[in-house]
Amino acid sequence: MAAASPELAQEKQCGVCHTADKEMVGPSYRAIADRYGGQPQAFDMLIAKVKSGGMGHWGEAIMAPTSARVPVSDDEAARLVKWILEQR
Repeated sequence: MAAASPELAQEKQCGVCHTADKEMVGPSYRAIADRYGGQPQAFDMLIAKVKSGGMGHWGEAIMAPTSARVPVSDDEAARLVKWILEQR
């Protein structure tokens, strides 16, 4: 798996809803890392969330469905989640 980076998050327009350390529409990368870092089962769950969107993990915030976002491949989702979890 190639390394993820802020550039991949920018390319996939994650910054429309997320920032490094401030809550916007969605939680910050750091808040996600703080909540889920160190939880092995969280990696696959977060990949699924990046891929499909939805709600239920962060209060009332709803992650847009894939039809409303830039497409993310399985590999890209895994790279993004790995990078996000490193933001602690």
